Amino acid sequence: MQEPPVVLPAAETVDRCRCDGGQPKNFARPCLLLLLAEAPAHGYELIERLRPFGFDVTDPGSLYKSLRQMEQEGLLTSEWELSTRGPARRIYALTSDGRDLLAAWAFTLEQNRAILGQFLKRYQHLVFARKGYGVNALDDDPNPNLAAALGLTADQVARLRRVPREDIVEEHVDLQGNMSLHLTRPFAEVVDEYGVRGPDDVAVLTMTGLLGAGQG
Repeated sequence: MQEPPVVLPAAETVDRCRCDGGQPKNFARPCLLLLLAEAPAHGYELIERLRPFGFDVTDPGSLYKSLRQMEQEGLLTSEWELSTRGPARRIYALTSDGRDLLAAWAFTLEQNRAILGQFLKRYQHLVFARKGYGVNALDDDPNPNLAAALGLTADQVARLRRVPREDIVEEHVDLQGNMSLHLTRPFAEVVDEYGVRGPDDVAVLTMTGLLGAGQG
């Protein structure tokens, strides 16, 4: 079995951006593995099924070259399928090694999705803060994952104290039975006592019993 892949940015430049962009490097490989795990297929069918993943294959020869290489690596098998209505077609199917590599790709992409999520969350907070909005981040997870994502130092994370919910909020229920929470103390006072302020003055608190915690 091959080593799990490392996902790196693609070299192609996307429109409206001077940064490198596009799919991760070699992203076509896990896409082909996934499509063949769903069902065996011939080359032209795979070309159509690749489109939702952002691939517009204009050179079928490049796809067949990739399929042959993956077959040589033991990830795929192929056989000719005879047809009474047209020429024979080579049908590709996934092997057990191919399924193992697909699982490795899925694990790596999931890790990268979490990293990208942290990047986008921190950027969103940065944009709001620099536009003059006050940004408050609340988390009910005892692990300081949100604090780390926001760029807090280890010393700042160590100073975080879990806020006793009943000491700072009270529940109000309206005539329709809808519940809302109301602060019983000034928020700045709560941050000073229990929380910290991270980059761009983002206030960070941890408190149990939060709906939508971790979303900022």
